[in-house]
Amino acid sequence: MNPITSTPKRVSMGAIALPTLNLPTFKAEPGKEYVAYGDDNLYGDYLDYLYMSSSMHQAIVKGCADLIYGLGLDADNKDEHVDQWLRLVQLFDNGKTLKRAAFDLKLYGQCYLNPIWSVDRTQISVVHHLPAAHIRVGKVNDNDEIETFYHSTEWDKEGVKRQAIPAFNSQNREAASTVIMIKLYNPLSIYYGLPDYVGSTNYIHLDKSISEFHLNNIENGLFPSMMVSFNNGIPTDEEQQEIERNLYAKFGGATGAKLLISFNDSHENAPKVEQIRIEDQHKMYEYLSKEVSQKILSGHRVTSPLLFGIRDAGGGFGSNADEMKEAFELFNTTVIQPIQEELLAGIRPILSCNAITLDLKFGQFVPAPFLTSQEEEKKNNSRVSSPTSSPMKLAKYG
Repeated sequence: MNPITSTPKRVSMGAIALPTLNLPTFKAEPGKEYVAYGDDNLYGDYLDYLYMSSSMHQAIVKGCADLIYGLGLDADNKDEHVDQWLRLVQLFDNGKTLKRAAFDLKLYGQCYLNPIWSVDRTQISVVHHLPAAHIRVGKVNDNDEIETFYHSTEWDKEGVKRQAIPAFNSQNREAASTVIMIKLYNPLSIYYGLPDYVGSTNYIHLDKSISEFHLNNIENGLFPSMMVSFNNGIPTDEEQQEIERNLYAKFGGATGAKLLISFNDSHENAPKVEQIRIEDQHKMYEYLSKEVSQKILSGHRVTSPLLFGIRDAGGGFGSNADEMKEAFELFNTTVIQPIQEELLAGIRPILSCNAITLDLKFGQFVPAPFLTSQEEEKKNNSRVSSPTSSPMKLAKYG
């Protein structure tokens, strides 16, 4: 008799790949007139998704955008040049254009403005805002300059016609509609900017996953409340459904009890149910929540979460007033002002075409009164309210 040989069973093990840092790639590909915005050309949509998914991230982005735009454009010498100031207000739609641009700079790391030349091409009539997620850049020329931009609201669809818009050039005024790109420096690419919080995108995504876990845990429950076994044979499908309906009607109800029902030939064939328990599960998710919050704040370089209405484990405003004042000054100097300077530098070519030489700045928005220094508070109180002495303002994003 030949010995019976058996082949050892192979055990298939699955590994969960942890997500790596979601950094997009911006490469010019042959045959394409524009450069893809990320691997799938939808990196802007991904940033929109993160913005809508995390309440903390959304609060910080909104708060930073408000601080960047502040009270709007202002100039110390505007009273001596009222005509220039009035042209400036009209040029940027009373601040609406720049407020949206400030929001895009924070969320996407770049923004796009759409200057429209006058009919006689002597000056710029108005400047519109173009949503950053709708724009793709063309390939650079020999001088590493982008000459054409492409606009579309349907980049997820193939075969849709894209609108080509030339880059703004004060020397070439042939096209009435042009585009100016203002972006934060990105060492990985000359084509697109990256948001300053890019290092924390995984944690922003994790914030959404944690909230979904808790929501599903509450709504659906993780494990059944009880198990009911019928060990006298397996009934028909119709009979099984009828038994299940009766059991849920009796034991379910408003309590939301979860039942595990089995039908077996005998008691010996009844299924064995084992619950996998994770020790100190609540501590694990408490740790994750704190870690996610800390990493998101670090990614945005937030020095004090109270600046954005986010309370940490500390006390109230009174006990943290001095700390908040220092945190606000540091955050304004290291985060807000550099972005403001990028925005001002980006609009200077437009101002030059309209002979606007005002020494512009953004009026500082202070989230809480006690963050203002006594000297600044006296200066604000001494201002005379008039159309030319107030900064350019805008109530909300529109």
